[in-house]
Amino acid sequence: MRIPAFLMLITLAATCGAQQSGPPFSITISANSQVVKAGSSVYLAIRMTNKTSQDLDCTSVPLGDLDRAYEYDVRDDGGNLVPKAVRSAPEEGNGWSGMPRAIKPGETCEARGGSIDHLYDMTRPGKYTIQVSRRISNDPKDGVVKSNIITVTVTP
Repeated sequence: MRIPAFLMLITLAATCGAQQSGPPFSITISANSQVVKAGSSVYLAIRMTNKTSQDLDCTSVPLGDLDRAYEYDVRDDGGNLVPKAVRSAPEEGNGWSGMPRAIKPGETCEARGGSIDHLYDMTRPGKYTIQVSRRISNDPKDGVVKSNIITVTVTP
């Protein structure tokens, strides 16, 4: 018996869709402003959304000015990593104590927002791209989820 081509395509699409579940959460970031004067703060808002059908860990690790459960990637307009900011006083806290939190399916948690320029040197005028990521689990084999990329322009 011959199976019509469109039925084979539907079956193949359903099979591929079932095998590829995608990341368990998404991350969306935004900045308080897309253009800032040199020396002004750039505040990030981080939103993590549970895309699974079960509760998901959204523990935060506040240290200094940002949530360290996330990793931050800040680059200049040449694509180079921006160096960490040099501060006269070290960041507060000497440990990584987490604040446990779980989010239900479809819920979004807001991470502790903060000024990314407190951690990275964004004092030179130019365009900077910012992206954050978070590990899927404690097992490095599970990988990370990356956010959207935003661009902030620093003017003189």
